[in-house]
Amino acid sequence: SYSYLRDGEPIPEEMIKEMLMLKSENDFRTANLITENADTVVWKYSWNKDVYDMDPNYIIYRAAGIHLLLAEVYTYWAFDRNGIILTFTSNAVNIVNNGANYSAAGNRPQLGVRGRVGFGGTTDGIKVGNINYVHDPFTNEVVDYIDLTGNFIGLQELLEEKIIEEKARELAFEGERFYDLMRVAKRRNDPSFLAEKVSAKYPSGQREQIYNLLMEERNWYINYFDE
Repeated sequence: SYSYLRDGEPIPEEMIKEMLMLKSENDFRTANLITENADTVVWKYSWNKDVYDMDPNYIIYRAAGIHLLLAEVYTYWAFDRNGIILTFTSNAVNIVNNGANYSAAGNRPQLGVRGRVGFGGTTDGIKVGNINYVHDPFTNEVVDYIDLTGNFIGLQELLEEKIIEEKARELAFEGERFYDLMRVAKRRNDPSFLAEKVSAKYPSGQREQIYNLLMEERNWYINYFDE
């Protein structure tokens, strides 16, 4: 989706791997030196195109996005069958991981949003349960855990967050992230869900100001009609 360019040339893949390894070792100072004075360039819309090509491929909806929206639906979908409440969180997990929601056949064409790129297995697929471990994003070390034993609503919300995170990765630079955060924040009636995630990208000196601003839903929109 993107690349680091310095003086118009991509930083070599070996150096990017070294940067990621340094981050996994918490050596952010050295890691940042690798991308110092480099530009982050979005390639998703211009891959294999000349700089003057006039045929950009603007994505409106694509299959992965639709599947992830369906996974959101299954996260909360439930109905009463003869006094028994049936839920479908496992369907949501399967849509993301391996496509087993659609068919049990081993040769099914639907491999899941993560599975189609080899990340939907038992060790690297998304999962939720009673005990959910929190991992460091760089070292993958367990740093905490979330106990949702007997808390099905909490389990649904955690699954929803994992789906939204997957959507952020899958649809990066496609203009959907803010609307996803808005939708979940409104569904939960919790503006902090959006405010916390958006403010986190700002410099530390601005985060509190941005957070407080976004705690007011009216500030999520362009005040086009204000005088």
